[in-house]
Amino acid sequence: VPSKGWLHIINIFLALIAFIFAQSKTVWLAALVCYFVIFLFKDVNSSGLNRRSIIIKKVALRASVFACITLLLIIGASDLVIGYFSAADGADGLTSFTGRTLIWGITYSEFIKNPLFGFGLTLWDFDFRNRYGLLFVGQAHNQIIQTMGTGGLFGLIGLLIYSGTLLLVALKYVVVSHGFSLAIVLLLFIHSFSESPLRTSLLLAQSALIHLI
Repeated sequence: VPSKGWLHIINIFLALIAFIFAQSKTVWLAALVCYFVIFLFKDVNSSGLNRRSIIIKKVALRASVFACITLLLIIGASDLVIGYFSAADGADGLTSFTGRTLIWGITYSEFIKNPLFGFGLTLWDFDFRNRYGLLFVGQAHNQIIQTMGTGGLFGLIGLLIYSGTLLLVALKYVVVSHGFSLAIVLLLFIHSFSESPLRTSLLLAQSALIHLI
């Protein structure tokens, strides 16, 4: 039977392979943020930390913030470069920030038409995509914009209340869970930047696992 140390190494190796093949900058950013959150709280307990541990944690926190900002700048710069040199429209444009703005614009226009309740749950279904000739698009690729498009202002208020509740509960149990509760919520928030993981159509998908945890 493999020791726990070897199992830990195998798990890390498999996770790195998954990150590489995913080729998702959002996944890389989420992994970096979640790792540092768990690292900062892994030795914290109800009695707190000694002075030396606090100093180490502060240094690590500042380093993680700097690394996240740097990664965000790299992501933003790469998207701008791709968007500038990409002359093709359509599915290929989804890999760039410029491609997403088209989807965001269409979704936002539906929100403007009915700001209170939005377009409804059929937003970006087959008929809607066919109307705009964007059969490859299945969502708004941003949870806030997706919610505004489908549920309007009432939906957005509900999303903010739900997200705030998740964050408060995560912070309440952050010490007991050694950072895991906060990391899993931050993972959901970061995922919401480029995807719409809270869509009702995903209640039976793997994104729902985060809520169950």
